[in-house]
Amino acid sequence: MTFTPGTTVAWRNVFGGRVWSAIPCRVLQDTGTVVTVAHWPGVSCLVPELWRSGERGALLRDLISGEWRVSPFVWQSTTVISWLGVDPDFSIHFYRGSNRSWWYVNFQLPCVRGAATVDTFDLLVDLVLSADLAEVTWKDEDEYADGRRLGLIDSATHARVSLARDRALNMARTGVGPFADTVWREWSPTSDCSLPTLTAGSRSIP
Repeated sequence: MTFTPGTTVAWRNVFGGRVWSAIPCRVLQDTGTVVTVAHWPGVSCLVPELWRSGERGALLRDLISGEWRVSPFVWQSTTVISWLGVDPDFSIHFYRGSNRSWWYVNFQLPCVRGAATVDTFDLLVDLVLSADLAEVTWKDEDEYADGRRLGLIDSATHARVSLARDRALNMARTGVGPFADTVWREWSPTSDCSLPTLTAGSRSIP
C-alpha cells in the first residue's frame, strides 16, 4: 500500500485499541516503505487532555488504566516534516520554526498502515538534535523510566529501544537517510495549500 502525494494521512498513536493522539499530515512522498509527510501551524490534532497540563505521571496512569480522553489541539509555530517507516523502531522529524530548526527522533512501535492512517505508539524517550547535527540531547528519560517501572515498557521492548538508539545515533553521525534530505526539509506550504484535516474514521478504531 502506498499513499498518493498530496493526500492526507492521519499519523496516530494507538494504545489498547483506542486512539491516544492523531495528527493529519499532507503526504509529500511515499516509497512504499518510508512515507514523508508534513503538518504545519493551523492543523487541528487530537491529543490526550492531560498532555496539555504537563502532568506526565497522571498522563501515564490514564494511559495504562485506559481512562484518558482526547480533545482538539491546534498545532502552533513550527512546520514539521516527518519520515515514517524509516526504521521499524523510530521515526525522524525536522522541525522548522521562525527562529530555529532542529531534528527529533521519536522511538515508537513499528508503523502499521491503514487506508488513510499510519498507526504506531510512542515509547516515551526521544532524541533531539540541532539542525547541523552537532548537538545531541536525550529527552524524557525520566518518563521512559516511569514507563518501565509501570510495566508499559517491557524487557523485550526495552531491548529493541536500546538497539534503536544506537541505530538512530549512527544515522545522525553519518548523515544518511532523512538527515541527508535537503529537498523535503526545506518544504513549506504555499498560500493555496489547504490544511490537512482528520476524518471521522481517523478519530477512532473500528
